[in-house]
Amino acid sequence: MMKQKAKRVLVLFAAVVALCVAVFFSARYGWRLAGFSFCRTARIESVSVKTDCVKIEGSWPGVFPESFIGYHAEVVDGALYVGFKYNKLLGVWIYDKGDFEIEIPVEGQIHAVYMKSGDNEYQIWPE
Repeated sequence: MMKQKAKRVLVLFAAVVALCVAVFFSARYGWRLAGFSFCRTARIESVSVKTDCVKIEGSWPGVFPESFIGYHAEVVDGALYVGFKYNKLLGVWIYDKGDFEIEIPVEGQIHAVYMKSGDNEYQIWPE
């Protein structure tokens, strides 16, 4: 009888841990499957375009801090479109912060960089 109860508690605990892990990784990486749909705007501090990469520095524009967890980028006809993803709670590591410095590898020449969030886009380079 005790072995059966212990086994049920262990199975329940394992299921809760698996659910927590699944929620964490879905929040951290699952948004990338939707392209720019879940991306948000950011405060851009600098954009540096080179022949093989684009470097972007920025931070969260809001009053309450959120953690930068990644970006989504696409190149279309020489224009780079970049979307940024922030989270408050789910999918956030302890060391995540609102500031970011990313380097996006590109092939070919880039003539414009756009920040994209959902259906909106804003040109951030050249200004």
